[in-house]
Amino acid sequence: MMIAFIIFCCWIVSFFFNGIESGLLSIDPVRLRQNVKRRVPAAVRLNRLLKHPERLMVTVLLITNAADILGLLLLTRQLVHSFGYAGFFIALVIAFCNSSRSSRYRCSKLAHV
Repeated sequence: MMIAFIIFCCWIVSFFFNGIESGLLSIDPVRLRQNVKRRVPAAVRLNRLLKHPERLMVTVLLITNAADILGLLLLTRQLVHSFGYAGFFIALVIAFCNSSRSSRYRCSKLAHV
């Protein structure tokens, strides 16, 4: 039960940081500049963060990947415990589906950063 809770928490962290990543990659730079000129506090903070986008993206991607890896390791452990060696195959399918879903979006959007 405790491992299921930890896996759930890893997924929540992963979803949260994937949302941050998607939001950062979809920001309209023109609108951001206009809001910075109007001194909107949130826009000023975001502009300050985006002055070094590589640091921000590396942090977001590292946390997302760490949560994904930890969650998948714990899930694999549970699947192998429940299904024997077939659990490895099930975990491999889950990992493949997860990586193909997110990497397509990342690769296409990181070319614009």
